[in-house]
Amino acid sequence: MFRERGWRIIDADLAFRSAEFELVPQALPAGQSLLWALAKTNPALAADLRYPGEDGKYEAPKMDALGI
Repeated sequence: MFRERGWRIIDADLAFRSAEFELVPQALPAGQSLLWALAKTNPALAADLRYPGEDGKYEAPKMDALGI
């Protein structure tokens, strides 16, 4: 399926040589992925990020509207 959708499958040794793995995010670690931490340090992306555990303020309005 992934190949059919244009993905190229590579082995882990090659993947971990990617330049992204040499970047050191300037954000306090809190269990997120490397990509999440790097996005958090980018002002253009940080405002749209949400920590997975922060469901309440994001989900409550939708649930309230549905009466649940």
